[in-house]
Amino acid sequence: MLLAFIAGASAFSAGDWEKTGDGVGDRLGILSVNTPKTVYGPLETAEIHIGLLDDLGLMVCDADVFAEIIEPDGNVITLSTNDCGILVSRDCNHYGMTGSPDMIAVHPMTKVGMHRVKVTAKAFGEELSAEKTFWMEKNPVFTVERLAPTRVYPEHMYSMTLKVTSRDGYSGPIIEKVPDGLTVSACDAYAKNGFLTWIVDIPAGETITLSYNMFFPLKSPEEFVLGHLIIDSEIHSTKWHIAVDGAPGPADFAANHPSDSPDPVMAGSDVTFTGTATSSRSYSYRMYLCKSASIASCSSGTATCPGGLYCSSATTNSGSQASCSYTTSAVEAGTNNWYAYTCNSNSETSASTNTNSPFTVVLGTVLASGEIKNQSTVYTGSKVMFNTTWTAENTLDVYVFSMDTGSGFTNGTFHKFNGGSNSGNVTEITATYPATIKWKFYANATHNVWN
Repeated sequence: MLLAFIAGASAFSAGDWEKTGDGVGDRLGILSVNTPKTVYGPLETAEIHIGLLDDLGLMVCDADVFAEIIEPDGNVITLSTNDCGILVSRDCNHYGMTGSPDMIAVHPMTKVGMHRVKVTAKAFGEELSAEKTFWMEKNPVFTVERLAPTRVYPEHMYSMTLKVTSRDGYSGPIIEKVPDGLTVSACDAYAKNGFLTWIVDIPAGETITLSYNMFFPLKSPEEFVLGHLIIDSEIHSTKWHIAVDGAPGPADFAANHPSDSPDPVMAGSDVTFTGTATSSRSYSYRMYLCKSASIASCSSGTATCPGGLYCSSATTNSGSQASCSYTTSAVEAGTNNWYAYTCNSNSETSASTNTNSPFTVVLGTVLASGEIKNQSTVYTGSKVMFNTTWTAENTLDVYVFSMDTGSGFTNGTFHKFNGGSNSGNVTEITATYPATIKWKFYANATHNVWN
């Protein structure tokens, strides 16, 4: 029977830790090695769990890995990935929660005493080694089996499960050491100063199960070491090593990205979206401009917009600018909200927090008939009439007459459109005879479109 020392959940987070590795991504970083049991019984099979990361926290699944097992009598058994003595999981390259170690080897326990395994990984022209010890006993007082990952993806919560068997029965505390920087929670344990304590009552020959949850920081590469597990003031389980792989690397937009242009845009014309996003793991990405605030089904850079899609970019390298265009229509006249997302090659999404949305679609002003003046030659002191006709799909606002008498165009007075016929006067044109006078009209619609 398991007794709770403190009812309810208890949790703690102690300290911070720093990133390791030089950021190059072409060196070995962390090698974690575990055996689920410290003490095995006769004819049991010992498992050796292996996790290997480079100095960026990325999994290294194609390294040459060797396990040298030294038995109590000095006999040496060598296993490797080259001869399938060490098997590589099909999930080794998967960024996410997996149900098996990245690499595993097994060893039948036939000899009483201490066994030592040295695991060596070779990649990038260098070697990295780690050692572990385990025992075989004929009738151990306690056996502890750990069920936990050797490599974790820090977005997820993981569990450490401890199966404790007592040969003679035991009542008292079981204490687990938890490292700084790791946040844990347990419903039936007392947590203080980096230790979890359970008060237990184990009948003779029976097994109880203890567990706690683990939350890892979004940083990598790093290794956390849990344990020892202490029962009756003695160590009964060696340390458990957990490698933290590459932190999530969504392609995040730069500040004030993306943007749209032109804005406003005439109905029937294209609005173009441009933006630059960068992934901490250098994943390529595609930019999606959605009509509603959601993106779905992101897989290897391809996603969908459940509320409708304006456009999506081609696959773009991290840190490079992406762009896509959308052809507007008259039914979209007015403001149109847009929502920008990225979907990267690692199937991660990120949303833009910019303030450039929405874009505005206007119904452009159209010149219905050519400009007309009533004579070609104008004499000093005479008057000339200029006229033109404007129509628009939306409301006309103002017009202006502009002339160039030899030194560039100069605008006259702006006039508001008022009804179907409008007029304005230019009282005098000053120019030196002979002179060629250039002229033009501008009209503006209420959506600020000039023609």
